[in-house]
Amino acid sequence: MAFICFVCKNHFVTVDLLTEHYYCQHNLKPTSTMYCAQGDCTRYYPSTNSLKRHFQHSHKELFAVEPEELPTNPIFQPEDALNNTSPNRSPESSPNLNEANQNVSNTDVHDFWGEVRKEIEAKSNLTPMQEIALVFVGFLNSLPNFNREMVFQVVEHIQDDFLTPVAHLIYDKIKDNIHPEQQQNILNCVLEITNIFDPVSTEYKFLKILKERKLFKDPSMNIIELDLEPQPSDVDAEVRLKEVRRGGVYLGISDLFLKLFSIEQNLKAMIDHINAINSSPAEINDNFLKGKFWRNKIKRYRGKICIPYMLYSDGFEVNNPLGSKAGKQGLNGYYLSFPSVPRHVSGLIENIFLIMFGYCSVEKTASNEEILGQLIEEIIEMEQNGLELELDGKKQKVFFLFGGLRGDNLGLNKILDYSASFVAKYPCRTCLMDLELMRKSVLDHPSYYRTEANYNEALKNGFALSGVHRDSPFNTIPDFHITELKHVDIMHDFYEGYAHDSLTSCLDRFFEQGYITLEQLNNRIKRFDYEYNDRRNKPEPITMDHINARKLKTSSGQMRSLIENLPLMIGELIPDCREWDFLLSVVKIGDQIMSPFFTVQSLEEVRQNIANNLTEYMALFETHLKPKGHFLTHYKESIENFGPARFAACYIPEARHRIYKKIAKFTESRQNIALTISIKDRLMLAYNLMIQKNYFNPNLFIPGKARICPVGELPIVPELTIMEDFVLRCDYVKLGSKRIKTGSVFTLFQNNNYIFQQVQHILIYQDEVKFICRQFENYTYDAHVDGYIIDDRSFNLVLLDYKNKNIAPNRLHTMTNGKQVLRIKL
Repeated sequence: MAFICFVCKNHFVTVDLLTEHYYCQHNLKPTSTMYCAQGDCTRYYPSTNSLKRHFQHSHKELFAVEPEELPTNPIFQPEDALNNTSPNRSPESSPNLNEANQNVSNTDVHDFWGEVRKEIEAKSNLTPMQEIALVFVGFLNSLPNFNREMVFQVVEHIQDDFLTPVAHLIYDKIKDNIHPEQQQNILNCVLEITNIFDPVSTEYKFLKILKERKLFKDPSMNIIELDLEPQPSDVDAEVRLKEVRRGGVYLGISDLFLKLFSIEQNLKAMIDHINAINSSPAEINDNFLKGKFWRNKIKRYRGKICIPYMLYSDGFEVNNPLGSKAGKQGLNGYYLSFPSVPRHVSGLIENIFLIMFGYCSVEKTASNEEILGQLIEEIIEMEQNGLELELDGKKQKVFFLFGGLRGDNLGLNKILDYSASFVAKYPCRTCLMDLELMRKSVLDHPSYYRTEANYNEALKNGFALSGVHRDSPFNTIPDFHITELKHVDIMHDFYEGYAHDSLTSCLDRFFEQGYITLEQLNNRIKRFDYEYNDRRNKPEPITMDHINARKLKTSSGQMRSLIENLPLMIGELIPDCREWDFLLSVVKIGDQIMSPFFTVQSLEEVRQNIANNLTEYMALFETHLKPKGHFLTHYKESIENFGPARFAACYIPEARHRIYKKIAKFTESRQNIALTISIKDRLMLAYNLMIQKNYFNPNLFIPGKARICPVGELPIVPELTIMEDFVLRCDYVKLGSKRIKTGSVFTLFQNNNYIFQQVQHILIYQDEVKFICRQFENYTYDAHVDGYIIDDRSFNLVLLDYKNKNIAPNRLHTMTNGKQVLRIKL
């Protein structure tokens, strides 16, 4: 038995020889229509790959036959193509054989076939339908719950079990109406759809195309240590030593910048955002670019295009059903974000980019120079040389400047070689206050700030006298020193730290004094009508064990939701008392430090409110401050240097962990989980690059499900003019990561007064989103719940012209007395 050519009926030892014969003797292409000539099997196939799969499924016996069992029929060999002889002609019968031999005497057969393959590959450009298939496979690879093996299993089933049968059914239906001479051409056209996945039918082919288009680059292993481990043999009883490499996976920042900003719309969007921020009122501090740190850094880049970025580092664990503490599968993720984008863009998880993974177990024993050396080299390279990018038809030099680090306190202290302990003598990386002084100080003291001078002195004095382990590798970045990084983190400092401690202490007092019971509290938490965007962070029930241990089982997002809504939840049950006034002050501080913009006056107010509240905390509960309480004293300095603290919080980067945990859950590889996740991450990026995703200037509003609404059913609004009989109406639109629904309330501040506008209708007309709102006329402020009591019976209908992208949706809450109340969230 052998593989038979359907054209000349010659026999071949292997299927590869058969396909080479098709290409060279019959000028067929990989995408030409062919049929199987084995016995009575005459099914047509749109490509050589489809034909090969047919052989494997339907003629398995051809692959099991030994060479000596093959029939004695002449077998065509590759050399016949060189000599231009048929298999049943002897050399003597070819008059031109000697001449042919002379012509190819210096030709290597393997080189010849290699050239043939190269020529075939060069001609195999993707058809429009195959381009669609490429994007589809890219989409499947971008799904976190699809591992890479599953993707190509799906592709194979679509091609073999769906496209091919459907194409044959279509042909069978129409062939009787086609002239016999045209049937072959028609069949070729119909079967063309079945080969659309051939160029991407395997991961090798798919990645090859991505690499050729510079959409994908293999992650590199950052080997930190080599070790020998005993490895039992599968063959005998011997135990051999196996070399084991440990380290991290590095994806790089320059490659990321090149991929993102080679798409000109991304580069233009980023530059437009930077120009808009720089041209906005200087007295409003609403972005990183308005901070002192960036203004100092940019001085030596006058007239040049500069894009800032920030790095984030945090540990998490995958594949551990017992918890998320870093164990054997613990990873340190290093992410990158761009701070010079609007609020609705910076809040998107997709704008957090992976640049590096490290294993926690390895990094415990490795130095930061070993872990971060490659990253810091690229940081320096991007600041000194930048990248040549296309902008408005010209090559422009663009510099990417390091804007600092984000992360929790212990993680940043470790990466910066400070003391990574809250009970160390000097636990603060911003100042040199010792622990004893820190516990009672409520104000920021500039004389205690860490500076480059006292840092260098600390290196000489040793860790015990300074809290500095060694000189940080980040100090090798030109014109930069880590003492400039006065970053804070609202998520860990305030909501998981000081606010959490304050809340548990106050609740304990409320229970003792009989103002509220635990059952009442949990009922209020359970039944409270949360604003839609808070529902994903609905707090868990609280137990007395949690209160006694001063440890609530809540995430940071749940704690934030609880703190912000607590005045409306239980305010009517708690009388005016010192503890309630203190707790309201904590809630207001949270609102203030989460503000998207600041002025000099509002920053001073924040500083004073924090100092007063810290003083009251120590007096009211007869205790000292913890380090996270002390960190609040640095918020004014941090915001002045790096812009609003909410944009440097860890909420969005930590949400990126969930994507990688999901990827790890669905993968079957456990040998190097960091590499597996990194490859998947870059495939997700490649898909977004394929579809030319505009990362930094997405549509302002993304509508939800829309319905056709007769214009006559809409209320009459003076500013609304619709020239059609029908308009699209939807229940919600997405603004960044927030959802604005019917019933959402916008809060505007104009002429020293608040304006409350509740969304009644969301319309899409001429590609614009229009909000018909009820604007409330009468309201009063209730200081006891820090909310506004609104008379929802008195209103005007208005059309909201949405221009301020910093407006966040709020919600009217119904109190037990029937009144409508709203707490303002920015």
